[in-house]
Amino acid sequence: MKFKTIKHQRGYLLIVAIVAIIIIGFIASILTTMYISSVKSTTNILQSEKALYIAKAGLEIARHDLLKSGATLKCNDINNNTKYTNACYPPGATDCEGYFTITTAENRITPTPKLSSAIATTFETTINLDSVSDLLPKGVIVIGTETIQYPKISGLQLQNIKRGVLGTSASAHASGSSVIQNVCTLTSAAGVPTLTGNPSGKRIIKEMLWKKNNGNSTGIGTLPNSMAPALIAGGNVNLSGSSKAYNSHVTLHGPGFKNSTIVSGVGITINGSGAKTKVGLPNVTASKQKSLLADVNEGMTTSYITGSNLWGYLFDKPKYGIGSVHDASTTTIVDDCSKYDFPGPNKTFWCTNFNPKGNLTVGSQNNPVIIIVEQNVDLGGSFTLNGLLYVMQGISIRGSATVNGLTAAEQAINLNGNGNMYLDLEILTILGLIGSPYDPYHLSWEDFD
Repeated sequence: MKFKTIKHQRGYLLIVAIVAIIIIGFIASILTTMYISSVKSTTNILQSEKALYIAKAGLEIARHDLLKSGATLKCNDINNNTKYTNACYPPGATDCEGYFTITTAENRITPTPKLSSAIATTFETTINLDSVSDLLPKGVIVIGTETIQYPKISGLQLQNIKRGVLGTSASAHASGSSVIQNVCTLTSAAGVPTLTGNPSGKRIIKEMLWKKNNGNSTGIGTLPNSMAPALIAGGNVNLSGSSKAYNSHVTLHGPGFKNSTIVSGVGITINGSGAKTKVGLPNVTASKQKSLLADVNEGMTTSYITGSNLWGYLFDKPKYGIGSVHDASTTTIVDDCSKYDFPGPNKTFWCTNFNPKGNLTVGSQNNPVIIIVEQNVDLGGSFTLNGLLYVMQGISIRGSATVNGLTAAEQAINLNGNGNMYLDLEILTILGLIGSPYDPYHLSWEDFD
């Protein structure tokens, strides 16, 4: 009997042990699953944060290119561009941390909505419209010369508005005034380690750029076909000797052509084996093509470059009068600049005559200048200018004169010798001669994933 009791007890303990093992195994399984999930969750969070970082970097790259390039790059040029589509980050790396794609969309309302009631003061916080059907849920609008920011729409009303943004001033507006909205929306999608398939981390963010001046560029950015040349003249252009015109921003030949080395309203002659135009295309160091869609453009009589309209293409101010370039408060006015040392603080110098013959360097890459000359210019010696040389008559360049920026004349330009004329968009941007059609709209990025 005693033996039987002990045997039953042993059987019971065996059952308890088995149950305990099962429970311990179950708990261990749960803990292991929880640990694996925690590790996976932490990894996913880290990968997602990394994707966000790459998405923001992609936005910065596209925004930088749009704001800096003037008319060379437009909003919709971003779409399907290999630089912004499934692009490796960091750019140019062989071992990519992740990939990003930038897509863009333009929002330009036609016809424009109208104010349904007047804005009588400069401090209203709401605007009533006759239609909001095509407006973005939040963004910026222009009424007259005032830019207004709005964070939300309720019915036909823009609410909690911020007046006079992006460098404009608040003002009263009559009922029926047109409301303009013209923006470029950038969407950046990024994935880690890839963007296609099933990335372990993916983020999508958005940002907007406001298109100022109704989406038009200013300065040299208004030139037809996005031409941004090293030499531009209303009259003939002649290259001889070993003179050269450089433009590393020429993109391609044919229907998609952008930028130029030389632009003339009459004709272009390139004489001698040493005289060349040089562009930035691979394996293309010289070209003498003459057509609208080549790097040498001449005889554009229909609407392009003439001695009378060249000033308007390059400057947003009149030559003389109120608010003109010829203003002593912003421009140094000198009779004869031939032996002038071009001191600061003004960066624009207005000269009656300018015929330097010795070694002279004016301006620098970071502090370029504008030299405007009323009479014919004869450049000799080792003259170097970092900036814009604009001449109201003609230019003769001899010796080893160099211009980094842009050389422009309302009449003819003749290069003979070892002159080198370089288009430098960085310098022209510093001088305000390439006005981007975009202003950054002060929206922080939005996370959509």
